[in-house]
Amino acid sequence: MKPEVLKLLYQNLYVFSIIICFGITFTKRKTISSLYAKIFPWFILATFIIEIAGIVLSDVYMQNNLWLYNSYGAIEFWFYTWVVQQNLSRKKAKKIILTVATSLLIIYLINNFWGQGVSGFSSITYCLSCIFLILSCFYYFYELFEKPNPIPLLQQPAFWLCTAFMFYFTCTFPIYGLANFIYNIIPQIIRNNIVIFIEILNIFFYSLLSIAFICQSVTKKSSQFLSLAVS
Repeated sequence: MKPEVLKLLYQNLYVFSIIICFGITFTKRKTISSLYAKIFPWFILATFIIEIAGIVLSDVYMQNNLWLYNSYGAIEFWFYTWVVQQNLSRKKAKKIILTVATSLLIIYLINNFWGQGVSGFSSITYCLSCIFLILSCFYYFYELFEKPNPIPLLQQPAFWLCTAFMFYFTCTFPIYGLANFIYNIIPQIIRNNIVIFIEILNIFFYSLLSIAFICQSVTKKSSQFLSLAVS
């Protein structure tokens, strides 16, 4: 294998976490009855394709790939917010969240093609979408802890998904939010460290998404093992 290819693979280790996530979500998609579980693996596969295209554009052809990530980001936020919305109980809240998410999708696309996205990263709409997705996750937890009966959180796919969304987008909010303002003025070594940090965040993010799809299976196997041990 050529050294350039090895370097690309090393610098983009998080891509492997996406591949693993796709494999797990695809094989375990039938363990979750919700519609989003059937669509989720294909979205992860689309994410993988986008990441590969972005890497090839920037590292092989030395082309600007911001337009690709700007466009994908709009769809990504809508999809993840829709996943959260699918796990809510109250119809009014579900309607409001879907309406706002769709409005943000339109605003995001407008900003991509006629605003910031023309010459740089769509940081304003990224931040707005981040805030709304995080608030949607907060509302999910509010509904969850409001339930009268105790719920085994570690067995709830939605719990892991919302945890992943909250963690990742809370951490990336200040980084991407300030990207257009600080990227060209900070030293290269800091930029390199930020890239490494984002790669670690991505690996952790896709690991949590994978856990969401295997948590029920792992719990069932653990329960069976304990039952056999007791008997």
